Amino acid sequence: MDVERAFAGEQHIIPPGYADELVRMMVERGVAETKVLNGTGVTLDRLSDPRTRLSLGQLRRLSDNAVTASSEAGLGLEFGARVHVSRLGFLGYAMMSSKDLGEALGLAVKYHRLLSPFCELKLELEHGVAILALEETVELENPAFVKESVAACLLGQAHFILDRSLPLQEVRFNHAAPLDRSRYDTHFGCPVVFDAPRTELRFDASELQQPVRFSCASAARMAEEQCARLAAPLLSDDDIVGRVGGALRSRLDDPPDAEGTARLMGMSKRSLARALQARGTSFQQILDSVRKDRALEYLTSTSLPVEEIAQQLGFSSGRAFRRAFRKWTGSAPSDLRSASA
Repeated sequence: MDVERAFAGEQHIIPPGYADELVRMMVERGVAETKVLNGTGVTLDRLSDPRTRLSLGQLRRLSDNAVTASSEAGLGLEFGARVHVSRLGFLGYAMMSSKDLGEALGLAVKYHRLLSPFCELKLELEHGVAILALEETVELENPAFVKESVAACLLGQAHFILDRSLPLQEVRFNHAAPLDRSRYDTHFGCPVVFDAPRTELRFDASELQQPVRFSCASAARMAEEQCARLAAPLLSDDDIVGRVGGALRSRLDDPPDAEGTARLMGMSKRSLARALQARGTSFQQILDSVRKDRALEYLTSTSLPVEEIAQQLGFSSGRAFRRAFRKWTGSAPSDLRSASA
């Protein structure tokens, strides 16, 4: 069976940006183009065409070829640092147009499959520390390369959109340490821990409120609509709850209604309602859950006034927010803030 037929049964839905950059990097390092592309069924000319789409198997084979061709530790760091915002396509444009770093990273989390089809991304808060966590979702022969690439890429994007470095407190990788660790400490500018439970970038949560230098609400929304369109083929029906939650998280100050959200999902309002009902939930329940989670973050990790939190969550008034918060938790926002002080 030839290579083209070997991947014929797979979905070819992954844009070629990463693959094109990876091949070019390896060629610059003296590795023959044919060696990097061996067994993938594609050529460098095809990777340069934005209309080309790869399968998961082809992308996996390409990354395995690159790692096999170079035994150097930290290859993923070099590759991730080379990925310019333009290589991220609409996700890159949406991030660079966001209001602040928190919103930009929220988009990276929401559309993590556009960032890497091999990893899931999560953004968490823990006692004033923001944690950007990576968890592999596909079995890989060289997982360290992928996770290091994504971590370095995210750090590079944060640097670009903030126009300054993002000071990290600690980086953790859930794979074994290389023989030479010095490159990692230098690259991230902080302690790097290996053999951790999971891969994480840790930094002060206040950085999430830092403005993005190219912020433009209208551009961000248009770019996100394209992200939703591109990400749709990468998602299974079981992801519908997560997709709705992600759509709401990125625009809670003015959340779309059920019809607007369905439009972002590429479906009708009725189809969305049926899909959510089949999973035992509804649009309003997801909206309440997203608002509740964000409210808890604001109340425990910031000093924002309640009225401003209400505005950030899309409520018409502080009174409406207080009423909803009491319904969700059985207590007032002031009670939680006093308890966490």
